[in-house]
Amino acid sequence: MRVSEVAIDFVGYAPIVPDLFAVELDDGVIVARHDGRPDDAAFDAYLDAFTELVMREIPYASVYSCSPGSRMPSVGQAKKQAAWIRDHRRVIETHCRGLAFSLPTPLVRGAFHAILSMQPFGVEHRVMENEQAAVAWAKQRLRASTG
Repeated sequence: MRVSEVAIDFVGYAPIVPDLFAVELDDGVIVARHDGRPDDAAFDAYLDAFTELVMREIPYASVYSCSPGSRMPSVGQAKKQAAWIRDHRRVIETHCRGLAFSLPTPLVRGAFHAILSMQPFGVEHRVMENEQAAVAWAKQRLRASTG
């Protein structure tokens, strides 16, 4: 299934690179799953898919979920992600109702909290240890904002 089909139907599953990245829509929540360390082409495909979904300019919440075996992105990928956030700040601040991060290890959660204290997002966010809690929080945020 193509990402555009998922965006139109608002249901489904769009694999980006098997076992590395996938983007799924779950009741209006964009869930990006990360497993491993993608190469630059896979990372770019993830950013393209995510961009297509947020550029619909309708309310959404998002979850970024990492598996226990996930590794940190490369410096180049981190810079691309930071540029993406900067370039899409208006859409994020206007339409994103919440952003949750499912980070399974205490070390990664701690590092991420430190990063967020230096460069906060423009929306309500949470860092959690499991995807189920992150998705539940994101769905609650979206429901609360859209009635």
